[in-house]
Amino acid sequence: MPNLVRLTKLVIVSFLVSVFQCVQAAEQTPTQFYLQFHQKCLAVSSPKALFAWRSKDSIARDQPMTDDEIEAVYPMIKDMMSKKVTVISEEIKGDRATLKVTGEVPNVGDLADAAKSSKPVKKGVAETAATKPAAAKPEQAVGVVLLVKEDGQWKMDHESWTVR
Repeated sequence: MPNLVRLTKLVIVSFLVSVFQCVQAAEQTPTQFYLQFHQKCLAVSSPKALFAWRSKDSIARDQPMTDDEIEAVYPMIKDMMSKKVTVISEEIKGDRATLKVTGEVPNVGDLADAAKSSKPVKKGVAETAATKPAAAKPEQAVGVVLLVKEDGQWKMDHESWTVR
């Protein structure tokens, strides 16, 4: 009987250790979170799909806009985003993380010039549509990403980019 008790205790301890290791392995690093968040941004058609990924403060800072305005602006924001980002550094301080990231973004001047020179689509095809501007030449950009931990999960708080 003492061997059965000892074996039971060993099995319980082994189980708890493996559960603890699984929980630790499942926790995302800030870099992993941001790379998934960035891909999600590129994939969704509405920024509302990103609310679960954003911090409460980030959502509270949003400018008041109608649903129609949001849906009209978001495709332009996506067009300006880097399609691929690289995290070059990660600094964690408690429940906050700062990432330095790089990526290529479209040249805003090229996009504006292309939009001005685009020709309207024939009537009947689309009332207000214009041809899609030609792809702008990419420029190197550096970004700073601020993440916060809420309820044990990393959330996007703020992101800013500067063209080099």
